[in-house]
Amino acid sequence: MNVIDQTSRPASDEARLAAALLRQTLLARATELARAGRYAEARGLLSEAPEDGACLDLLARIHAQQGNLSEAEACWIEAARLAPGRDAYRAELARIASLQNRSAPRSRLLLPGLIVLAIAAVGIALFVPIAKREPNAKIAVSVARPQTTSASDGPPDVRIAVPGVSLKPDGSALVVAFDEGLFKNGSVLKPKARILLASVGRQLQPHAGRIAVAVIGHTDNWPMPPGRRYRDNAALGLARAAVAVEHLRAIAHLPTSMLSAAAADEATTPYPNDTPVNRARNRTVVMRIYSISR
Repeated sequence: MNVIDQTSRPASDEARLAAALLRQTLLARATELARAGRYAEARGLLSEAPEDGACLDLLARIHAQQGNLSEAEACWIEAARLAPGRDAYRAELARIASLQNRSAPRSRLLLPGLIVLAIAAVGIALFVPIAKREPNAKIAVSVARPQTTSASDGPPDVRIAVPGVSLKPDGSALVVAFDEGLFKNGSVLKPKARILLASVGRQLQPHAGRIAVAVIGHTDNWPMPPGRRYRDNAALGLARAAVAVEHLRAIAHLPTSMLSAAAADEATTPYPNDTPVNRARNRTVVMRIYSISR
């Protein structure tokens, strides 16, 4: 055993060092691009970097600089979760919350000025703090199923503009699908998935009271091994839907009455289970949005 440990440790250390160097290089280059106003290129580099507080903080500042306060807020929420000791992240969240509360009763004509104020409040200067991951916390779930319209009424007029998210009408529903899987394994959301769901939820907020959102959990078609936490794929799919509902409720502040959770049959998946890539994409949820009957 000692021989194995001694031979494996240098390789492990070398891999960690290589990953750290890659992260530092990508982060430094992304910071340079952001300071030069080349935001799309900076976001592209950050998508390849390991997800930690520093990367998410930089991404949040890019979103804030462009006036995308919901996306900036989602990034800082995730950064604060990964690095709970970083008071700077929570300070930025408090500033955004204050601005959003102040802007609620104002006219839309004031929106450009509020965006400028928000950018100044969160700070345009880009910096790179170091953060450390925090284990995922357990999530409590509360869901309800509101009354929706019939299929003849058609899908609701809802628009969502989030990269990696697609919309498609299906009878009376508007179907929201994600290009990549939201879960690695089990029912723990990926960090990027938490940001995606929060961004989608923020864009659904103005429709509260007019729509119902059914969140449907999916899995790949591999059978559940004996002794696992979930009895079968149906139980896993339902758990994933419940986790997504709770994230939308707690982070995006969607009302509980607006959301419901369900599991799909493993034969009904967003993507075919024909390759490892597509099976990974099916570890996700799909959102079906309906108009509420009046």
